[in-house]
This record gives sequence, C-alpha cells and structure tokens, in this order.
Amino acid sequence: MTTTSRPVLPEDVTATLRKDETQADATAMIGEPVIRTLQEAGVYQLFADGHAATGALTRLARDIARAHPSAAWNVVVSTTSELLAQRFALHTNVNATWPEGALWAGVFASFASTAQPTADGMDRLEGAWPYASNSAWAQWAILNVAHTELGAAFILVPREAFTIERTWHALGLRATRSDTIHLTLEAVARERFLPAETLFADLPDAAPALRLPVRLLTAFGLAAVALGAAESLLDQLVEQTQRAVSKTVRAASGFPSRGSTQPGLTTTLAEGVSRLTAARVLLDHSATDLDEQAQQAGPISVTVLTETRLSLARVVRDIADAVHELSLVGGSRWCLEGSAAGRAWRDAHVACRHAALSPSVGFNLGGEHLVSPKEAHRSAAAGPLAPSRPS
Repeated sequence: MTTTSRPVLPEDVTATLRKDETQADATAMIGEPVIRTLQEAGVYQLFADGHAATGALTRLARDIARAHPSAAWNVVVSTTSELLAQRFALHTNVNATWPEGALWAGVFASFASTAQPTADGMDRLEGAWPYASNSAWAQWAILNVAHTELGAAFILVPREAFTIERTWHALGLRATRSDTIHLTLEAVARERFLPAETLFADLPDAAPALRLPVRLLTAFGLAAVALGAAESLLDQLVEQTQRAVSKTVRAASGFPSRGSTQPGLTTTLAEGVSRLTAARVLLDHSATDLDEQAQQAGPISVTVLTETRLSLARVVRDIADAVHELSLVGGSRWCLEGSAAGRAWRDAHVACRHAALSPSVGFNLGGEHLVSPKEAHRSAAAGPLAPSRPS
C-alpha cells in the first residue's frame, strides 16, 4: 500500500531537490543548484504557451513537494504569477520584457501601498508588500496597489526596482523566503497600472490556462504542496515503523519498538493512507473537472467554481487531519530541529494554513451556493482580491 503515483520529475532532478531540502530549511534559502535544475527541467515554463492547466500544476507541485516543499511552493507562486503577467500584457501596452521561464514574486496582500497622481501627469508609487513569496530568486514581481483613481490595481516591477527585507521567520516552508518587498518610484506612467477587475476578468477567447481563475489555480497548487509534504511525512513514519518491527532491528533510532505492533499505531497509519489517498483522488478529480470547463466556450460557471472551492476545502481538511494524527503517533521528537519528519510536519501544517485554502471559507461558500445559487459567489470562489481603495 502506498500513497505514491507515477513521478512527474526525472530521478536526477528529485535527487537534487532532496539533497538541498535539509540545508534550505536551515538557511531559509533554496539553493542555486535547485533553481538551476528546475529551470533546466522547464518547470518555470509550465504555462509558457497558456495551455498547461490545473492538473499539470497539481501533479508537478505534489511531486516536487515530496522532496522539497519550499521549492514546490515557489514554483507554484512563480508559474501562476507569470500567468497573471501574461494576462497583464493582454490588456496593456507593457512589453513582455521578462525572460522566458522567469522567476516571479507575487503579492496580493499589501494594505500599505499607494499610487497617487503627480503634477507632471505621472504617478508616484510607494509601499511595502509583506509575505512576498519567492522573493529571494525573483526576477520580477507583480504587486497589488491601492491607486487613488483606479482603485485596486496591479503593476509589474523588475527586480532592480525593489528591495527585500528579511522580516519573516516561518515555522515551516522556511526556504520560501516570504519576506517584505519595499518600493518607491517617483514617476510611473499610468498605463503601467492595471485595475484588478480587468486583470482577473474572464478571458473566454484565450488559451485554456488563461481562462482559469489564476487565484483558484494557485490554491490548487498550494494544496498539492501540502499533500506532497504530508505524503513525505507518512512515508517516513511507515518506513521507520517497518524498521522497528523487523526481525533484524528491534528498534529504529529514536523510534522504540514498544507498541509499534499495537492496533492503535497500525490503525492510524492506515487512516493516514486513506485520508491522503482520498485527498489526492479528489484533488485530481477537481483539477480535471476545472480543466474540462476551461476547454469549453463561455465563462466557467459559478457552480463549477463553488464546487471546486468546496472540494478544495475537503482536500485540505483531510490533509491537515492526517498530518495531525500521524504526528501524534510519531511522537514529540518530530518537533525537534533537524528531523526530516519534523520538517515535513511543519511544512504540511503551514501550507494548509494559507488563507486561499481555508476549509471554513470553502465549506461556507459551497453551502451558501447550495441554498442560494447566485453569480455573486463567483468572485469569492475565484479567490480574494486586493484592497479596493487606499485608506
């Protein structure tokens, strides 16, 4: 019995990821060999032609996360941010000057960013963007801005235009480097800004990946990261339990054999397998449904969007429950620094707690749509927007 499926990445790429994962957790920085290897594997070009979609992202993110959750997280952030950049380019005169397969940082959560008109007809932009995932290796960033005239808007910014402050020290996914971006630009042309409602509007005639709500696509990718980390945790517990009960080894280091054959442990392991298998099947099924909708004419229906968010809520709840129960039988040693299982435990928990994956929000949205179907649920199902006006 296993939670694994056919790998997406070549074995040599996976080996490079595993080699860096321990060091990356300690330094809070993904190693350059990992970034270079993923670039050479074409990972950051997943959506280059606008045709790879939800299923491809979830399989890729889960496969990377089994070896290096932080690298998987940053791949999701970078690839889906590039999709937003492609959307951006469709609506503006901004030239697509970023290199093919560029690494992106994306931030939608700043309440401390403003753009105001100046006397010479330009705009002055300044702000701080916390939780800037992928900031350490980013070549570009897509940032939300509260514009005094446009309202909620976004802007694309090259790396040389902003600075990064190392302010956040996460309990898990440490190497994602979710730091704070600082930026002040005195003269910005108005056409460089794009209103959020335009950036996230339906694109019924675009390539399939561009027709998907990008924020929902990101949520799928992050759920796959949580699933991959949780499966890594389960694999380690199963392996150590097998060693502990083997005839040649009475007890694995740090894992006493006493009680290892008792029903409580085996039941928890089996339940963990079933929860994570169910989560994987539902995640794959929902991704397939969403991709099929993206192939059809017209906007993706609000019913499909809300059902998808409801499914994601179930997936994340099962992952979180499985990780919690497995950690209880694994013991307090999993809370120690330097433990591979401890890293997987922390990474999975942190991934499950991203606002885009909140089970309560997903269940509430799905329930509201069941009793009162309406188009107003569309925006909530697609994901949260940036603040609409400067305070």
